[in-house]
Amino acid sequence: PVLQLHIVAALLGYSAITIAGIYSLLYILLQRDIESNRFSVLFERLPNLESLEKLSTVAVIFGFVFLTAAIATGLIWLPQSKSMSFIEPKLLGTLVVWAMYGAGLFLRRQFGWQGRRMAVMLVALFGVAMFSITALNLFSSRFHVS
Repeated sequence: PVLQLHIVAALLGYSAITIAGIYSLLYILLQRDIESNRFSVLFERLPNLESLEKLSTVAVIFGFVFLTAAIATGLIWLPQSKSMSFIEPKLLGTLVVWAMYGAGLFLRRQFGWQGRRMAVMLVALFGVAMFSITALNLFSSRFHVS
């Protein structure tokens, strides 16, 4: 059951940060259209900037919570695994992604980061997260489950 919870939490966590990345990218594109006075299909079909920002923030919070649960359940399950260790590359990669998103939430709360600054940061974090997942999967000989 712990392993199943770990897998579900990891999938939900990475799905939520993917959704946050998409919302943030849409925020940037919509803001660019508004600033250039081009009211394209994006302007007509998307919610306003405040709604996109709120949606991306909620998605990041969900992603952070689920990644926290994935890390916690993975650490609980790790001693039961015969072939895993605490220096597992995917564990370390997830910890880095988790820490980056935690730092982003900290910057938002403590320093009032919002709007375009937060959207750019979330798109960049999404890129780093996807790069790390891809790199870890390419260079890992197994799927991190014994």
